[in-house]
Amino acid sequence: KALAGNLCRCTGYKSIVEACTDISKKEFERPDFIKKVEDKLAEFKYKDIEDFELAFPNTPVKRYVIPFSLEKALDLLKREDFKILNGASDMLVRINKGEDCFENVMDVSQIKELKKLTEDNGKIVIGGNITFKEFAEFCENKKGLKKVKEFFEFIGSNQIRNTGTIAGNIANASPIADSAVFLLAADAKLTLASKKGKRKIPLSKFYFDYKKTALKKDELIEEIEFELPKGEVSFLKTSKRKEVDIASVNSCIIVFHKDGIVKDVSISFGGVAPYPLKIEKAEEFLKGKPLNRKNIEEMAGICANEVKPISDIRGSGRFRRKLVYNQVLKHFANLLEGVLNEE
Repeated sequence: KALAGNLCRCTGYKSIVEACTDISKKEFERPDFIKKVEDKLAEFKYKDIEDFELAFPNTPVKRYVIPFSLEKALDLLKREDFKILNGASDMLVRINKGEDCFENVMDVSQIKELKKLTEDNGKIVIGGNITFKEFAEFCENKKGLKKVKEFFEFIGSNQIRNTGTIAGNIANASPIADSAVFLLAADAKLTLASKKGKRKIPLSKFYFDYKKTALKKDELIEEIEFELPKGEVSFLKTSKRKEVDIASVNSCIIVFHKDGIVKDVSISFGGVAPYPLKIEKAEEFLKGKPLNRKNIEEMAGICANEVKPISDIRGSGRFRRKLVYNQVLKHFANLLEGVLNEE
């Protein structure tokens, strides 16, 4: 676990060994760019940074603001366009590769109002600054969410979970966003805030194309809310490695059944469309029906027919469609041991 975030697939292990050797000999020195910037950062500690000129050469970012209150952030967003940074575990990789270029960046990590994580009468509220690590620890002692903690620990590495945020993962609009797949199944709603006020929108209505969302330029995600699942929760992620990897297909199902009849079911997938999505046709099919192998297999078939996967480096469209079918069967096999083995 300690080494998980340092498994270097880019330049090999030599640089890691050399860095550890330098530290052990006390020969390690901070890079010059850190020395140049840290004094300036210290000046602005605990107060709004409206105009911070980055001391990094050859960077596309010209302005970097760090508001310490929600009001300040929304005021800045009203006046001009910013790319919102909140964890940036994916965004900074794209910048580093030259795939994205942002001149104005707003770092919302210090906004205290977004650092909330509560449960009230079965309703969970996740503030916009809550990290994967904080949410996983929160789930550990919550009835109905213990399994959520288990699969959230397979997202990225410990370093990524310490900085990456749930809201950032949603707003980043990746087709295989792990947290979005769970929250879709949980029928989560988003509170989007701007100077004009607040509005709520179901997560299922938030995405409408690849990397395109309902979030307006002057808005940010203030809260994410969902009800504690009534049924059993199962999450699956198929990837080339168990940890620190992007899914080929990921999915989540929440099913509530009584006396062999499905009372309610929700299922969502990632990696099978331009954005994470719920398969409502499959949900409607299974609701009210007996929980048996025939119905489960038919539901799996509906899911496989409803998705539109592409072929890329993580798998062909045909492979992904088969994964969708198999993951549905595996969800029920995990949750309902014996159901799929009946005659």
